[in-house]
Amino acid sequence: MVQEETPDHLERAYFLYDRREYEAAASESDLFLAGHPGDAEGLFRKGMSLMKLRKYQEALETFDRALAAPAPPMDVWRGWILIRSGNLLDLLNRREEAERRYQLALDSSIVANSHEAARDGLEQPYRE
Repeated sequence: MVQEETPDHLERAYFLYDRREYEAAASESDLFLAGHPGDAEGLFRKGMSLMKLRKYQEALETFDRALAAPAPPMDVWRGWILIRSGNLLDLLNRREEAERRYQLALDSSIVANSHEAARDGLEQPYRE
């Protein structure tokens, strides 16, 4: 008898996010994070799901948890977490803090169009 493989919780979180099932994606992210506390990718996925649910403060706290962990300056997740936390700060009408995050993002990752997104954030406040 062949045992059926089950998808990884993080993989499932991505799948659910793409289907716009944000509550379920956040829950799957939590299941992943239970075994991988502090994992930047898991925290990013959870934060993005919460952001889509308009749970802005909770999403910001999730991103801040990821930023508190040590990471190399050029880490792709660090750059995107800085950008998305800047987006949240804009949504919370905390523009000066948002601008600081975007500037830090410019000093971080240079992959996956993050510099372009950080520059956009500096030019104008993020709106959904």
